Amino acid sequence: EARDYLVMVAPLSILTGINYALAVRRYGGGLSRLLNALTPLVFLFGVGVAAFFWFPPLTDFIAGFRWERPLDYALEMPYRVQGGVLGVLLAVVALAMMLRKAKLPVWANLLLVIAGVMVFWWSIAAPYRALHDDKRAAGEMIRSALPETVGGRIPLYKYNISDLYAEFYYAGIRGQVIDSYSELPQDEEPVYLLSSEFPQYPRREWSRLLPPDSAYRGRRLYLVRGDPVQSDDSDGWWF
Repeated sequence: EARDYLVMVAPLSILTGINYALAVRRYGGGLSRLLNALTPLVFLFGVGVAAFFWFPPLTDFIAGFRWERPLDYALEMPYRVQGGVLGVLLAVVALAMMLRKAKLPVWANLLLVIAGVMVFWWSIAAPYRALHDDKRAAGEMIRSALPETVGGRIPLYKYNISDLYAEFYYAGIRGQVIDSYSELPQDEEPVYLLSSEFPQYPRREWSRLLPPDSAYRGRRLYLVRGDPVQSDDSDGWWF
């Protein structure tokens, strides 16, 4: 569990600070010269990120190369605003650090270089992956097969599936994990279930909401609706 690692944050922070101090004391001069040499590249990096979104000739030139996926997101306004703002801020900070006469600490230059990498990731690389991610496609497939009422008051139950959190996020629905079919509600309302196998639970009549051959990342997906089966009060058996 991720929360189990929280107890390690404090000791790891102390160890990081100690090792940083030792590294700067021994290699501070060389690190400072290296990072100072990278600062102009970070400035150009910021300018390039902003120009990618706001200078159409550059966008068209980059899009002319053979890409596995189209660069359509570069024309969408939310990504243009994000990329433009982050690129300009990065370029301004890098320029201010280059023009500063006083010597900057190693951590400041290192932070600038790391910021340059993160700006590229969140402005260009992450949207490139996210817009055409199979997780988004799977979420949209699940959402389109469900009624609009599912996701708010009515959850989508998951059985024998321990992941798909990102897919549920893209679908905009609330998921609830169950370990047994007996955990399903016993009322008269229909339930919706996502499983890796067709449910064998006779107290509900199950109907598929996805094609029989639906699969995701090498495993079958069964998205089904379970309607309650009426019981015969005379003998107490379920049909």
